[in-house]
Amino acid sequence: MLQKRVNSKKKGMRREREGRKIAEKEGYYVCPAKGSLGLWDFVCIARESAIMPPLKVVQVKSGKIYGKDRKKIEEYQICAAKEVWVKRNCIDWLRCRWNSNIQKWELL
Repeated sequence: MLQKRVNSKKKGMRREREGRKIAEKEGYYVCPAKGSLGLWDFVCIARESAIMPPLKVVQVKSGKIYGKDRKKIEEYQICAAKEVWVKRNCIDWLRCRWNSNIQKWELL
């Protein structure tokens, strides 16, 4: 039986594109961090003042987020909402936002 191997870089890029489309549908301008292996995959800027949060940074994951990544995100100092979007299977997204006031993750 021949198993199909998934190129993890292509899979990650595909997930990022899906995430950017979601943010654009929600009313954000999206600035991707193309080719970056940094902490954030893209930055979202609200198109209208009524959209909350007006500025957010997003990390997209496939499957799950590991403790070391989560800790880096929690400790990162920025004046924007910090979100992690995890594609759990073919259709479901798990979306969380770090609440620095109570030092906990909140489901969106």
